[in-house]
Amino acid sequence: MNPIKNWKSFVIEQATFRWHHPAVTFQERKEILRCVIDHVLVEATQERIDATIFWKSGSQTPFSMWTIAGRHNLIRELHAQKLTTFEIQEHLAAGKTSTGQVVNLGLNRIRFIQHKLGLRPHRFSARRIPLGKKAAELKREGRSMEWIAQHFNEQGLTSPKGKPWNARIVYDLIATVGEKVETLGDIHRRAIVEAHARGLSYREMAIEFNEKRIPRRRDSRGPWTALKVANTCSKLNLLQRDWEQEGPTNTEQSEPAVLKKSA
Repeated sequence: MNPIKNWKSFVIEQATFRWHHPAVTFQERKEILRCVIDHVLVEATQERIDATIFWKSGSQTPFSMWTIAGRHNLIRELHAQKLTTFEIQEHLAAGKTSTGQVVNLGLNRIRFIQHKLGLRPHRFSARRIPLGKKAAELKREGRSMEWIAQHFNEQGLTSPKGKPWNARIVYDLIATVGEKVETLGDIHRRAIVEAHARGLSYREMAIEFNEKRIPRRRDSRGPWTALKVANTCSKLNLLQRDWEQEGPTNTEQSEPAVLKKSA
């Protein structure tokens, strides 16, 4: 055991005890500070105070704090961390700020300051960010919003609204964490445009879409067919003149388009 280290710990504990003792007056605390502080260097503006304490031991302790005129910057900083209004209130009250300041503000006051700063309150908690990243990752792997919602429900994960997960909640969550959400319409549009650029007919598109397992809308059953590709083109306003000139033979077949096995 290091006797010097133990002695320092003992002195610190005793000093802390005496500092917080109810019998110690404010004037006595000031006298204690005069014994340990050499000087303090302060730089101040209307909104912020930056200072450095020079201790008689030779060490230095920098600290900063926002004045009443600049307290809105604390809300700006916490909002940038994607905290909800309620979480911002909690962090301010607990001193979980960049300066360690404790600020007690009501929810309405925080909302007013956010509005004044042009900040849109976050709908989802920052604690949901990892879950949103996971949902975005699953989406990039080709999972549908419905599949992700069911997956989260099966794992017993609570949605931001406290209700069972659905496609809309998953969509909002992914958008909240700043990920670009590709809709099913976007997927269909890209696949059709790329296939058309390669000169594929509707039937050939259907065969390729089935092979690549491109998802269809939830209310549409069965695999892709030439007719279903044509209907999708119509819904996406992709029926151009040169497409229509391919003739009715490309859309007449409604049976599933499958590849024939070679003999």
